[in-house]
Amino acid sequence: MKSDATYIFDVEVTHNTTLGSIHMVNITYPIGDGWSYVDLVDMPDYWVIDSLDLANGIIVLRGTGGHFIGPGQSATFSFKMTLGSSADPGVWNVMCINTAMQNATVSLTVEVDDTAPTVSITTPSAGRVSGAVWINGTVTDDHLKEWTIKINGTQVASGTTSEFNYKWDTTSYTDATYVINVTATDIVGNEGYDTVIVEVDNTAPQLIEIVLGAFEDSTWAGNYTPTDDVFWIPGSVTGIKINATFSDAGSLSGNV
Repeated sequence: MKSDATYIFDVEVTHNTTLGSIHMVNITYPIGDGWSYVDLVDMPDYWVIDSLDLANGIIVLRGTGGHFIGPGQSATFSFKMTLGSSADPGVWNVMCINTAMQNATVSLTVEVDDTAPTVSITTPSAGRVSGAVWINGTVTDDHLKEWTIKINGTQVASGTTSEFNYKWDTTSYTDATYVINVTATDIVGNEGYDTVIVEVDNTAPQLIEIVLGAFEDSTWAGNYTPTDDVFWIPGSVTGIKINATFSDAGSLSGNV
């Protein structure tokens, strides 16, 4: 359960013996920090509230006119409760009494969970990516329901484990900026997420121009461009500097 919410709690009573019939149900509901009783919203026909103690969280329900819960039968009693901010765990106690004046009690502790899952994308890091990219990371939560991986809002993977691994083939995407988002949800609806922004670049650099800077000993001799892909330089040149221009927005490296 989450705090700052209103819930309907269904208490189902089943008579699983052959002795008598259940004619009275005594329910103790949570009154701890953050719990507030709103109303009894449903119960079997011909059952009434015998007593209601709001200060102590006790409600006694009684069947009338012989309309009891017989052997093998079940009945549901529904309560509306509001959980305030940072509500404590709550304990429900249900005591059933049969016509032979025998009773049985069942207790249930309701946990309050306001903690969102922690999500961490470990790879890739923000920046440029290409080819096959692994989207890896971890999710931490005691009551995890599901995580999903989305790329620019489109879901590409989901799971329930504490780790996520998805192989993203960026070659099937156009070169552009993409937002990788991993969102985890727990069983009560708390959400946590992590996001990484990457730039897909699968386009090879294109050579635009090569210019040779020539030296005669330590004296600059000028720039030379190719003629029919051939560089013609004077025989007196003792050193050259190669300047290449490429069409690419990213950083480049290479060898000559």
